Amino acid sequence: MTPMHAELIAQQAADILNMSRPTSIKLLDDGATPFNPIGNHRTVAYVDVMKYKETLLN
Repeated sequence: MTPMHAELIAQQAADILNMSRPTSIKLLDDGATPFNPIGNHRTVAYVDVMKYKETLLN
């Protein structure tokens, strides 16, 4: 179980969305969900990943 306030790295988001890490990074860079850049890494809120997943299912 993941806390709602959790921050995920791109690989974790990719795993939840069932896609590759490069694809998830491209989606983040294209503005599909907001993210926080930390150095060369990107973190995204768990709730934002789940919201995006809902859009994929509809």
